Amino acid sequence: MARRCAVRTRPWEGPPERRCRCHTWRLPGIKELATTVDDNRMAPAADPADPAAFPATQKAAWYWTAGASDPEPAVRWALNHDDGYTNYRKLTTGYPRCAR
Repeated sequence: MARRCAVRTRPWEGPPERRCRCHTWRLPGIKELATTVDDNRMAPAADPADPAAFPATQKAAWYWTAGASDPEPAVRWALNHDDGYTNYRKLTTGYPRCAR
Protein backbone atom coordinates (compact mmCIF):
# COMPACT_ATOMS: atom_id res chain seq x y z
CA MET A 1 0.00 0.00 0.00
CA ALA A 2 1.41 3.42 -0.94
CA ARG A 3 0.97 6.45 1.22
CA ARG A 4 -0.90 9.46 -0.12
CA CYS A 5 0.72 12.64 1.05
CA ALA A 6 1.65 16.11 -0.09
CA VAL A 7 3.92 15.95 -3.11
CA ARG A 8 7.13 17.77 -2.38
CA THR A 9 10.78 16.93 -2.52
CA ARG A 10 12.60 15.89 0.59
CA PRO A 11 16.32 16.16 1.29
CA TRP A 12 18.27 12.98 1.82
CA GLU A 13 19.46 13.38 5.40
CA GLY A 14 19.55 10.77 8.13
CA PRO A 15 18.05 7.27 7.92
CA PRO A 16 15.73 6.32 5.00
CA GLU A 17 12.71 6.01 7.30
CA ARG A 18 12.72 9.77 7.84
CA ARG A 19 11.57 10.32 4.26
CA CYS A 20 8.14 8.86 5.09
CA ARG A 21 7.63 10.86 8.28
CA CYS A 22 5.87 8.01 10.02
CA HIS A 23 7.31 4.96 11.75
CA THR A 24 4.73 2.59 10.22
CA TRP A 25 5.65 3.60 6.65
CA ARG A 26 8.93 2.91 4.87
CA LEU A 27 10.72 3.57 1.61
CA PRO A 28 10.45 0.60 -0.76
CA GLY A 29 13.41 -1.17 -2.29
CA ILE A 30 14.26 -0.56 -5.95
CA LYS A 31 12.60 -3.78 -7.17
CA GLU A 32 9.43 -3.02 -5.22
CA LEU A 33 9.25 0.57 -6.47
CA ALA A 34 9.87 -0.58 -10.06
CA THR A 35 6.58 -2.52 -9.94
CA THR A 36 4.75 0.84 -10.03
CA VAL A 37 5.83 1.54 -13.61
CA ASP A 38 4.84 -0.06 -16.89
CA ASP A 39 7.82 -0.83 -19.15
CA ASN A 40 5.61 -0.30 -22.21
CA ARG A 41 4.73 3.29 -21.30
CA MET A 42 6.58 6.60 -21.20
CA ALA A 43 5.75 10.08 -19.94
CA PRO A 44 4.51 8.89 -17.53
CA ALA A 45 5.63 5.32 -17.09
CA ALA A 46 3.60 5.05 -13.88
CA ASP A 47 0.81 2.53 -14.23
CA PRO A 48 -2.36 4.39 -15.34
CA ALA A 49 -4.68 1.52 -14.36
CA ASP A 50 -5.44 3.18 -11.03
CA PRO A 51 -4.52 6.89 -11.15
CA ALA A 52 -5.97 7.37 -7.67
CA ALA A 53 -3.27 5.06 -6.29
CA PHE A 54 -0.48 7.45 -7.31
CA PRO A 55 -1.89 10.98 -7.44
CA ALA A 56 0.34 13.88 -8.47
CA THR A 57 3.21 11.73 -9.76
CA GLN A 58 5.89 14.21 -10.76
CA LYS A 59 7.25 14.09 -14.31
CA ALA A 60 10.99 13.76 -14.80
CA ALA A 61 11.51 13.44 -11.06
CA TRP A 62 13.50 10.95 -9.04
CA TYR A 63 11.85 8.91 -6.28
CA TRP A 64 13.96 7.62 -3.40
CA THR A 65 14.36 3.97 -2.48
CA ALA A 66 15.71 2.52 0.74
CA GLY A 67 18.58 0.78 -1.02
CA ALA A 68 22.13 2.05 -0.90
CA SER A 69 24.45 1.52 -3.83
CA ASP A 70 27.31 -0.88 -3.47
CA PRO A 71 30.17 0.09 -3.13
CA GLU A 72 29.05 3.69 -2.38
CA PRO A 73 26.72 3.62 0.65
CA ALA A 74 26.12 7.40 0.44
CA VAL A 75 24.58 6.92 -3.02
CA ARG A 76 20.97 5.68 -3.19
CA TRP A 77 18.95 3.84 -5.79
CA ALA A 78 16.21 5.99 -7.32
CA LEU A 79 13.47 5.56 -9.92
CA ASN A 80 12.14 8.10 -12.43
CA HIS A 81 8.38 7.70 -12.94
CA ASP A 82 8.49 9.59 -16.24
CA ASP A 83 10.41 6.90 -18.10
CA GLY A 84 10.74 4.09 -15.56
CA TYR A 85 14.52 4.42 -15.52
CA THR A 86 16.32 3.22 -12.40
CA ASN A 87 19.78 4.30 -11.39
CA TYR A 88 21.88 4.85 -8.33
CA ARG A 89 22.25 8.56 -7.85
CA LYS A 90 23.76 11.02 -5.46
CA LEU A 91 20.86 13.44 -5.29
CA THR A 92 20.35 16.18 -2.77
CA THR A 93 16.54 15.99 -3.02
CA GLY A 94 13.95 13.56 -4.32
CA TYR A 95 10.39 12.44 -3.79
CA PRO A 96 9.33 9.75 -1.32
CA ARG A 97 6.80 7.11 -2.36
CA CYS A 98 6.18 5.42 0.95
CA ALA A 99 4.88 1.88 1.42
CA ARG A 100 3.74 -0.38 4.25
